[in-house]
This record gives sequence, C-alpha cells and structure tokens, in this order.
Amino acid sequence: MTPAKLAYVVVLATVLALATVRQSNLRLQTGYHLHDLRAQIAEQQAERTVYRTQLSKLRNPQRILRLVAWLGLDLRERVDRIALAESTAAVDDTAGGVGTMDGAALVEAADSEM
Repeated sequence: MTPAKLAYVVVLATVLALATVRQSNLRLQTGYHLHDLRAQIAEQQAERTVYRTQLSKLRNPQRILRLVAWLGLDLRERVDRIALAESTAAVDDTAGGVGTMDGAALVEAADSEM
C-alpha cells in the first residue's frame, strides 16, 4: 500500500471515529437535557398540586361561612338575591332565553329586579 493510500485510510478512520464520538456526545447531552426537563415537569406538577390544594381550601364553603361569621356580615339578603337570579335564569333558559349568565351577571340581574 502506498503512503498516500495509507494516509487516506488513517484520515478516513479518524474522521469516522470523531463523527462517532460526536454523535455519542450529542446523544448524551440530549439525554441529560431530557432528564432535566422531566425533573422540571415533576417539580411543576408538585407545585401545581400545592396550588390546587390551596385553591380548594380557599373555595371551601365552610371556610367562607366561618369568615362571614367572624367578620359579622349578613349574607342572607345577598344569598336570597342570588337564588332569585338563578331561578330567573333557569326560567329564561327553559323559555329559550340567554341562560348563560355567570355568577356576577346573576347578582346584577337580581339587583335590577329588586
């Protein structure tokens, strides 16, 4: 084998070896990146669980009633207006009315009817 052909074979083998090493490194980097992303997902899911738990505690009707009693508020009149608005919305819905009001719109409707 001539020295030129030998040099060509050595260079080709070196390039192939370097390409293989580069691919291996890229695969490892991608694996580490995926591992980090999965860890972040797990952290964010745990954080979301904490927030959902806090939100459910804040929305707890017994907690709200305790706060109302502690603050000395009388919500009977407000509850009656909301119930009236909900029953009006239910009648509107069965009669082909809008029927898609949210809570605030129901209270406004009840206030306007009184």
